[in-house]
Amino acid sequence: MRIARRRLFTAALAGLGLPPPAIAGAAGQPAFLSAGMARDGRALVAALGLDGATRWRHDLPARAHQVIRRPAADEAIAFGRRPGGFMMVLGLADGRRRHLVEAAGGRHFNGHGVFDATGGLLYATETEIDSGDGRIGIYDARQAYRRVGEVPSGGLDPHDVRLMPDGTTLVVANGGILTHPDLPQGRLNPGDMAPSIAYLALADGRIVEQVAPPAGLSQLSLRHLAVTADGLVEIAGQYEGPQADPVPLVASHRRGADRLTFLNLDDHRRAGLRQYCGSAALDRSGAILGATSPRGGLAVFWRVADGTPVGQIAAGDVCGIAAGPEAGSFVLTSGLGGAWMVWPAQGKQAILAGADAALRWDNHLTRL
Repeated sequence: MRIARRRLFTAALAGLGLPPPAIAGAAGQPAFLSAGMARDGRALVAALGLDGATRWRHDLPARAHQVIRRPAADEAIAFGRRPGGFMMVLGLADGRRRHLVEAAGGRHFNGHGVFDATGGLLYATETEIDSGDGRIGIYDARQAYRRVGEVPSGGLDPHDVRLMPDGTTLVVANGGILTHPDLPQGRLNPGDMAPSIAYLALADGRIVEQVAPPAGLSQLSLRHLAVTADGLVEIAGQYEGPQADPVPLVASHRRGADRLTFLNLDDHRRAGLRQYCGSAALDRSGAILGATSPRGGLAVFWRVADGTPVGQIAAGDVCGIAAGPEAGSFVLTSGLGGAWMVWPAQGKQAILAGADAALRWDNHLTRL
C-alpha cells in the first residue's frame, strides 16, 4: 500500500512537469507534525510523511493546536488548544507518550511554544486565569519538563511565540483578547483590545521592545508568526470587528521600527480571507510567505522582499501550512481532511495521495 501511495504521489507531480522531492519523509520517515481529529471525534497528534501518509498517531486527552519538535532530540510536543490543560511529549520516531504535563495551577496553555537553541528549555504561551494576563511558562526538558518559572508576555492572550535568529530573544504575538475558560470562545473585551508584538530577553524575561497596530486597528488580534533568517517577523492576524471593515490582516516588523508594515492585500483577497488568518509559514528559501484562512478556504502568498502577493490557492477549510521540499513550494492541510503540495507562483498544486481522508487536521503543520 505504501509503495502504491508513493507511485500515486510521484505520478501527480509528474503530471505537473515536476520531479518528485527527495527529502526526509519521502522514504517513510516523518516529515511533518500536526494535531487533528478522527472522524469519531477523538483528538490526536500525528506524524506525516512527505506523501501525506500517517507514519504514526497517538490519541490525546483533548484537542491540541500546535506540535513542535525538540531541537537535537527525538521528541515532539503537542500543546493543548486554548484554554489548554496539558502538553504531551512523545517520541518523534514512534509517537509513544513520554510525559503528560498538566497546566500549572491558575494557568492554561494557549496552544503554542518554542525551545531555546539548545533544546533544554521550553517556553509556552499561557494565561493567568484570574487576571487574564499573559504569561510565558518555562519548562526544563532535561528534568521531565518540570515547570521552572514564568515571565509576563507583555499583554493579554499570548498566542504564537518564536525564537529570534540571535538565539537570545523571543518574539510573542499578544492577541489582546480577554478570555476565560468558562467561555472558551468568548471575547470579554471586544472594545478594549490591546494586541502587540513583544520581544523578550531570554536571560531575564525583560520586554526589550514592543509594537502595536495603530489605534484604528486595535481589534486586529495578532496571532501567528513566521521569522526569516535575518530577523524579519511576519505576522498574521484575525480581526474582531465588523466583517465589512477593509482591514489589512498580515504585517511584518523588524526590530527597531516603531510601527508594523502591512502587506498588500487587494479587496478580492481580503474578502476571501474573511477577516481571519489561521496560520502562517515561510517557504524553504524564506522568500515567500503564506497565510491561510479556514473560514475563507483560501491561502494567500506574498513576496517577502516587497510584500506583494504572488498567488493564492483555494481549498476547503485550509489552515495547516509548512514549507515544502523546494523553494517556492508549500504543503497545506485541511480541517476537512486531505493535504496538498502547492507552488503558488505557478498556480500549481498536487494532492498528496497518501493522506488519510478520515483524519481532519488542526490549524498548524510543522515541518521537521
